[in-house]
Amino acid sequence: MKKLRLFFTIINRVGFDKILWSFGIWFIITTILMMVVEPDIHTFGESLWYTAVTCTSIGFGDFNAVTAFGRVLSIIIVVYEAIVI
Repeated sequence: MKKLRLFFTIINRVGFDKILWSFGIWFIITTILMMVVEPDIHTFGESLWYTAVTCTSIGFGDFNAVTAFGRVLSIIIVVYEAIVI
């Protein structure tokens, strides 16, 4: 338990918590926007799956971004993830 508390103390002290929060918020915003703009993605779960797979650069291919706005969102989430990690 002490090591976990120390871990979170270090994260807070170096300011990495703000980066993690902003990434989490952007991840949810991207998930919602992908559900709205992409015609093949119908549910929040499908959108969450697409965003997670895109973010981790796995790219299973079961969903693809077909609109220009969806492709731009995909690029932004990949670049943001690469910067954070």
